Amino acid sequence: MRLILVAILTSTTLVSGCGISGPISSAINPSGFEGAVYSGRTDTLNKPTKGVESFRVFNQAATGFSTADAQMGDAYERASRFCSSNGKKMRALEESRSTGLHVLGNFPRAELVFECVASLENSTQVNSGDNISKLERLKTLLDSGAITQDEFNYEKKKLFSIP
Repeated sequence: MRLILVAILTSTTLVSGCGISGPISSAINPSGFEGAVYSGRTDTLNKPTKGVESFRVFNQAATGFSTADAQMGDAYERASRFCSSNGKKMRALEESRSTGLHVLGNFPRAELVFECVASLENSTQVNSGDNISKLERLKTLLDSGAITQDEFNYEKKKLFSIP
């Protein structure tokens, strides 16, 4: 029994370890979607703040057994940690995600363009991990049909934006 569990954990690590998690880089660098056969869909969430540097983070699954939403969730988490490590809050600007059937090299992928903005000292600080949990709950509600895509997008913007 123990040997089987180790084999399962090892094979899972190998499969998940083969995905692409690009470094967080300046948004002026080319998109991970640039030149792709399957271009995906891009949604603009917020306008960039004048004078604030924008960044991008790209994730791609190693197989079709993941989802573009899972890749986006990871991108949000990485971006939030990046900004938090600089004492700032992450503000999402643009999302790109793969669409269609995820086969034949069109593996689930997502890219987030974001900026790090100063936290308002008088506002309530929200833990970025808490925001990720809230985003996951919203996604579950969306998948179950309890909320619409528009409601999901609105709530997501509220989580990751300064009002």
